[in-house]
Amino acid sequence: MNLGSQRFVNELLSYKEIGGACLRQRDGIAFQVFDEDTMAQAQEIPFNCAALNLGIVRQADSISQIAGSLGLDGMAWRQRSRVITR
Repeated sequence: MNLGSQRFVNELLSYKEIGGACLRQRDGIAFQVFDEDTMAQAQEIPFNCAALNLGIVRQADSISQIAGSLGLDGMAWRQRSRVITR
């Protein structure tokens, strides 16, 4: 998701391609959203735990809450996530 609450890249692409797409977003800012299962697996990696503890990675109970924690439109993110998960 980008600052405009738009999905802009296919998440199945390589990290290099996703990274390039992120850099092309406004201000070079973008967000990757993970479900609970993926987040649990990611926490098995020390780097990811450190990122969570530093606030680089954020965790919330809903997509709207995570968007709000970033100062973005939670309703737009919720609507977009419905499209993504279908």
